[in-house]
Amino acid sequence: MPWDLPEDPRQFLVNPAESLINVTSGVDWVTNAGTAVLFDGQLIGPSGQAGLAILPAAEAVGAVAQGGSVVNVHAASGLAADSVVVHTGQTPLAQSGLTQTAGALNVITGGGLNTALAENFDALQGLGGMGF
Repeated sequence: MPWDLPEDPRQFLVNPAESLINVTSGVDWVTNAGTAVLFDGQLIGPSGQAGLAILPAAEAVGAVAQGGSVVNVHAASGLAADSVVVHTGQTPLAQSGLTQTAGALNVITGGGLNTALAENFDALQGLGGMGF
């Protein structure tokens, strides 16, 4: 292979002498273990599809009865009030790159990142503010 690719595609080397911007490494608000992005009806985590389903509350009961588990979601995530996120995948949630940090998962929907989710992210990651 002509390129030396890092094992983690989110980590890449930048030559500071050649960069036009000041690149800093750290935890990103969208690719961290406490955040899933809703894309084309699927919740996507840092490692891809997370085996999570957004279901109406009535359907979630059946999914849990069949072995699924309810995933707590931050209230500011923008999901419909009667929606429940259920882990229905065979792969453990942690293997998909997601964790319910501080008891709730951030879900980024079509509305994008809002102030409450940014504050939740800051509190979970201990970053001391992202400027939102």
